[in-house]
Amino acid sequence: MDDSLQTMTDYTVTPLVNRTDTQSGTTDLFGEFGDHELTTLVNAAVAALQKRGISPTVPASQSQSELPQFPVWQADMWDNAKIEQIICSGLKPPYDGSPDGLIPTMNLINIRRKNEVWCPATFIVQDQQKLDLVMHFSQVKEVTVLAQAKRLWSAPDATIQSHMRGTNTYNNRLLGVFLMNSLTTEFAALLHSRIDPDYCSDGPLLLHIMCQHIHRNHLAFVESIKNKIRKATLQVKMTFPNTSVS
Repeated sequence: MDDSLQTMTDYTVTPLVNRTDTQSGTTDLFGEFGDHELTTLVNAAVAALQKRGISPTVPASQSQSELPQFPVWQADMWDNAKIEQIICSGLKPPYDGSPDGLIPTMNLINIRRKNEVWCPATFIVQDQQKLDLVMHFSQVKEVTVLAQAKRLWSAPDATIQSHMRGTNTYNNRLLGVFLMNSLTTEFAALLHSRIDPDYCSDGPLLLHIMCQHIHRNHLAFVESIKNKIRKATLQVKMTFPNTSVS
């Protein structure tokens, strides 16, 4: 008789009894077994499998800390496509590039990003400071955004990184998909004509070009705000001639 099987005869093994854990509601078939009994049972099972020419993946002699690390489940392309369809669904109605529609669109993006995995892509480091590409878009320099895009998309494994969840390239690509789904076809085509094809999938770059299309720089943005204030003040004076506007 096999040594491991012989060892089993030296111990009185408690019969299998279904025991239901009152806390979790699960059934424990081995609740009455002691540690040594379970070890003996496993050794016997391993020996039986080896006699059949089957090599167990985890030998019974290994401790819990020595158990092999199984690879983390990775979603296939179909799963990724379905997920991206949800998290990259565009704003409705799509933005057409009108000057008056930029700020409302940026406000909607600000609300939407708080619940999406691509939110980190809406921030960038410039001069050792973290800037918000959505709420402080006029303060971000094109050279900063372009340098980041070149670094990410010029990497040898950029294509792989762009489909690996959690990477910067992945988040940047998702932001780009979201923006494309949030723009009219004509405006999206116009923006892409201004971006190097090598970096056309970079969301932060697309977002910056979109804002720059309306306001070339921070001074232009500030001047546009002043003009709106002047127009609003003039409109109030014309509507209510006797009203003083400070």
